Amino acid sequence: MASGTALLLPAQAFSTLPTQLRDDLLNAFAEIVSNYAEGRWEPAELNGGKLCEAAYAICEGLVSGTMPARASKPQNMVQACQALEKTPATAAPRSVRIQIPRMLVALYEIRNNRNVGHVGVTSTPTTWTRCASSRRPSGSSPNSSGCSISCPSTTLPTSSTP
Repeated sequence: MASGTALLLPAQAFSTLPTQLRDDLLNAFAEIVSNYAEGRWEPAELNGGKLCEAAYAICEGLVSGTMPARASKPQNMVQACQALEKTPATAAPRSVRIQIPRMLVALYEIRNNRNVGHVGVTSTPTTWTRCASSRRPSGSSPNSSGCSISCPSTTLPTSSTP
């Protein structure tokens, strides 16, 4: 960091938000980071929903001009985010109306429809990624490569490049 440059803390960056809403956002993010760092993959993925709900509440508050006191789950996240896209350009910056809501839909989709938080499922996209990255070049399956987590037994394709 350059001399004389002040570090902006997250609580300072979001200081204009209602305290509880700011805490909802920052706590959800902190939980994701902590769970990820500890290798607790499923909780890290599950907390993505809380982060989406807090971020959506902030976007919706910026668009409507009335910031909610705290985050809440919209009845239908996809439709709620699509509604933000339909607001006039004068209501809020494009990032708040379009870009962030589209990212929220993608993250929420992973949380809700990619085997995260459902019983009887042994793999998630994160699991596949971790297993694939630990795979031996011989083309063996993730489990035979020493992956210590419950991975699908399907052999992943090998790359022809070294």
